[in-house]
Amino acid sequence: MKEALKVLAEYDALRKRGYLPDERMPECIDIGGTPVQFLPVYNKLLDDALAHAVSFDYDGVTARVLSAEYLAAISVQTGRAKDKLRVQSFLSLERFDRKRFAEICAEHGLVSPDTEEAR
Repeated sequence: MKEALKVLAEYDALRKRGYLPDERMPECIDIGGTPVQFLPVYNKLLDDALAHAVSFDYDGVTARVLSAEYLAAISVQTGRAKDKLRVQSFLSLERFDRKRFAEICAEHGLVSPDTEEAR
């Protein structure tokens, strides 16, 4: 709960600076035309995803971005219809590492869609 409150505080601080929700993706904040979503770390999968996040400089600010494979696994874990569609989108990407995605799913007791299709 504490992590979720931190995320809400971050969204609130961004809104006060004029950053508004993205029109296409209301769960995201539009930052320079890029939809950005902040996720609270509330379980082991998200903790691992953050530990493996890639850091880079974005206009002088260090940003940490979760890999597509971890984002897909988080979507599998969440399990809503829109998350299942998101997983299919990730699976269609040429640079998506299906092996790593399957490993992440296995490490967290999730059934990857690739595994289901193979049955």
